[in-house]
Amino acid sequence: MAFHTLIQQAARISEATSRRGRHPESMIQKLIQGVTARRITVFASVCFLFGAVTAYGPVILPDEDASLLSLMTPMKGRALTAPGFRKRLDSQMGEFFSPAEIRRTQEIVIAQCRKHSLNPWLVLAVIQIESRFDNWAVSRKGALGLLQIMPETGEWVARRLGLQWTGPTMLFDPLVNLRIGIEYLGYLKGRYGNDMKAILSAYNAGPAKFEKDREAGRGGYRMDYYKSVKRALLSDMRNHLHGSL
Repeated sequence: MAFHTLIQQAARISEATSRRGRHPESMIQKLIQGVTARRITVFASVCFLFGAVTAYGPVILPDEDASLLSLMTPMKGRALTAPGFRKRLDSQMGEFFSPAEIRRTQEIVIAQCRKHSLNPWLVLAVIQIESRFDNWAVSRKGALGLLQIMPETGEWVARRLGLQWTGPTMLFDPLVNLRIGIEYLGYLKGRYGNDMKAILSAYNAGPAKFEKDREAGRGGYRMDYYKSVKRALLSDMRNHLHGSL
């Protein structure tokens, strides 16, 4: 029974029983009890989805990795003026960087992501998991800076970009680190297509290690890392993206 039909019948019962001097509540209760639990569940689910859309904008299903990976396409140039994106950078970098430096950081992220059709919010999520926005971060394995880039990877990518490599300390410069890190993510996207699990696993373990494990039947996917980045990505988009673009 459609919901609007249920409402119409309830209204007719109420009107008829009232004319006869009876209480309509018991009749309406019986009508409602006749609706199956499954239909009530479906209606509740619709209400939940409507509420989610109202609160957060379009609902992104958790298996839509390709959409999350390349959200840059529908964002186009408007991302440069997205207050939500600026707010996210300000909240993490405002204590140590000037407004002009944050603006330049934003421009580099957007430009590099546009170049590779990458979602800039994905880059911020990777930074959050890798370094928590600490441009001086050094891992136990020797990865450096915001996007935790290994020096040998940084040197290789710098040459791809035509940057003069002067040594690992370059990777402590946030702007250089971002250019190199996003270029590397773009390279991995070209290598693995829209398989976000593969891209993030290769970023975390290195392409050679990831592919060796996969070929040996050990899966290769770093699911803990993938899930951590994805949680950060969805959280950022829900908290900062709605109403910004």
